[in-house]
Amino acid sequence: WVDHCTFTSLNQTKDYEDGSTDVTHGSKGVTVSWCRYIKTQKSCLVGHSNNQTSDTQITATFHHNWFDSSSSRHPRVRFGNVHVYNNLYDGCTTYGVGSAYGAKVLVEYNYFDGVQLPTDICSYPAKENNESNLTGSVAGYLYAAEDILVNRPAKAKDPYPLTNVKYKSYNGETLSTPLTYSDFKPSYSYDVTAAADVPSVVKENAGYGKLGWTSAPVAVNNGGITDFNGTDDNPTDPDPGQGETPAGFSDGWNWLNNSAATATYAIADGKLTIQATGKWEGSGQAFGYAYREVTGDFTATVKIDSYANAKGADNNQGVAGLMMAASDPASTGNNLIFVLSGKSEKFYRRYRSSNANSSNSEMKAPETAGSDVVVRIVREGNVFKCSYSLDGGVTFGGASTLDTFADVPETVKIGVAANSADNSKTATAVFSNFTLNGATVAF
Repeated sequence: WVDHCTFTSLNQTKDYEDGSTDVTHGSKGVTVSWCRYIKTQKSCLVGHSNNQTSDTQITATFHHNWFDSSSSRHPRVRFGNVHVYNNLYDGCTTYGVGSAYGAKVLVEYNYFDGVQLPTDICSYPAKENNESNLTGSVAGYLYAAEDILVNRPAKAKDPYPLTNVKYKSYNGETLSTPLTYSDFKPSYSYDVTAAADVPSVVKENAGYGKLGWTSAPVAVNNGGITDFNGTDDNPTDPDPGQGETPAGFSDGWNWLNNSAATATYAIADGKLTIQATGKWEGSGQAFGYAYREVTGDFTATVKIDSYANAKGADNNQGVAGLMMAASDPASTGNNLIFVLSGKSEKFYRRYRSSNANSSNSEMKAPETAGSDVVVRIVREGNVFKCSYSLDGGVTFGGASTLDTFADVPETVKIGVAANSADNSKTATAVFSNFTLNGATVAF
């Protein structure tokens, strides 16, 4: 039960926060009530992906929520059965409720104010006449009743709103018998607020601090958690919140422990030390990662002062060096692009792309030998080149060009990563002199 919470986007223009309240992987009996979403970009996803057919088990209810200038997914449903009633859609910028992949969504007694696409149907025939936000090959079902729609934007098109009780796919076959209200109605009883009263009732009561009671109505076991005492007992929190600069880092840096049993950092005398367990392998990567965002073409370098993984120089499951990620890294590694140069005794460049293609090969050695190691990644559009130097960045080996990738966003994450080649042993990597487009950027 998610109740009387307030969610606010930090960026408010891009989807840096991907999912304020998501319901996935077969969750059942979920209620989201009396919450406020302020300019959130992807607010409420229900159903993990187009292939997660087990999400047909999902049941969820959204009621008396205030979607305050938020963008999309209020909610966006795949497969499950969802009840959406008495919500206020206040200037939502993309669409209100979306139904896809056979989901059954009942939308009733809501108030839509200034919403171009109050409801959206994946692969629905009316999509030709509306700027639908949902894509896919299987339609969702949506039944709307007793909603109020005001201040319809001039560019909104008919039909308004979209509903679907019969189409299976875009311009495709239909159900032998169209669905009716009884196919959507939930089994539980519920009281509704008159749709005309939703704006005043919801604005007055939704969000943090608007509880109607002074103590919990039922006893709560909080697992021994105590109230925050006003001091930070862990100043080097390895997983700071999105948008917060981690303790010790300069502005613009972020820190991520990506599925490693241990991943910590320390900064001293201009050097960054990462201690981490974990492997680089096909089934999923584990590492510690310090990164910042960069937009457009770039050249990034960093000096690797020292590094030794747990399994020796020739084991390429241990990494230390530069890493570029197209979006937030995930433990699977299969839905992102990784580009990494690393130091042991050999130097590799690696990638893992969104279509699960991957590569791992040794880079070309520079002509000048030495032990003053600098690694480099260059982005030129959707082409990425890796190289390394043994003389402090004076002479680099021939660039090892990765495959050309499609649809890499303009803004990506670039930084340094390390692990140990072993999930139970810790390696230590020390980095210094990180540069971006020729300028030194302090850790």
